[in-house]
Amino acid sequence: MGRTSAIAAPHGAFDVVFVFQTRAFIAALNEDPITPGPAIRVSFYGEADSTVPNESSFLEGAENESFPGVEHSGANGLLEAEAVYLEVRRVLGYAVP
Repeated sequence: MGRTSAIAAPHGAFDVVFVFQTRAFIAALNEDPITPGPAIRVSFYGEADSTVPNESSFLEGAENESFPGVEHSGANGLLEAEAVYLEVRRVLGYAVP
């Protein structure tokens, strides 16, 4: 079995720790098919993000959701903005095509 690695991404109330198996697990993620079947792609981005340019957040063929006044991080960032939270909940309710 591969080594276990941890990456911590502190985001205030949304502290997230991703733990994943390395080597075989990561290699398998990179193999075809890229997705396990039909998928709906959605991109969320804040129009006030000064870290990631809005142009790079727009994904062709995806449902692109922009949020005026929402920043990259912090109290008014994507992970904290209530409008973003509500949209994520809406999108999670989509039926897979």
